[in-house]
Amino acid sequence: MLGKTATVLVTVPYGSQGEDGKTRLLNFGHIKGFTQKGGVPLDAYVIGMEKPVHSFTGPVLAVLYREDRTPVWIVSSRRTVMYEPELRRLLSTCETGRFKLSCRYEKSCGGVLYTHVNGERRYLMVRNRSGYYGFPKGHIENTENDEETARREIREETGLTEVQFVEGFTRTNRYMCKAHTQKQVTLFLGIFPPTATIAPSMEIREYKLLPFEQAVETIGHENDKQILREAEAFLKEHDTVNV
Repeated sequence: MLGKTATVLVTVPYGSQGEDGKTRLLNFGHIKGFTQKGGVPLDAYVIGMEKPVHSFTGPVLAVLYREDRTPVWIVSSRRTVMYEPELRRLLSTCETGRFKLSCRYEKSCGGVLYTHVNGERRYLMVRNRSGYYGFPKGHIENTENDEETARREIREETGLTEVQFVEGFTRTNRYMCKAHTQKQVTLFLGIFPPTATIAPSMEIREYKLLPFEQAVETIGHENDKQILREAEAFLKEHDTVNV
């Protein structure tokens, strides 16, 4: 249902109090023409309208799943792009319990990592649950910025804590990872000492340290291949000093 156009019939307008006594910072209501099992109305929030409205039509930006697994559709304007951390903070002003989110827009950060073995540059390739080799990366959490997310994900997935990011190189990759989900991945270029211990997490099935040409052949997605080519060209041009 992500990306699907839906109409929300608002029952608790922006700025009014709900049954829990909390003042709503979002318009709340039900999806027109859709019900859950047993004919129960399908709840919905409207994102991006900071004023009371009676109804609103737009694409489904996300689906919120409450602890009892009941879904709540999040409907927005077509121009609204909001990633999970920001969306979660906004919805937490209205939702009283824990919830999960399935979002139309996902954002991850990670790193193109390399070290030197016998004077030769070697890139760290990891194979995750998808079965493809690529770079360590993961979703932004809470109030993290891009660099903080990249460092945390690198540490969690590879065990590397002594990564030095190379100034002047970041790349952002955007692609559709599901039928209606657009993913944005920001990658930093980082170098780690050859003496560092690589300790992959349970999410990483395998890792390899490979020279550039072999690394390019091993990577599963063309966009990642291109980013690696650009990283190699950048390092050659700037004659980066070994750690």
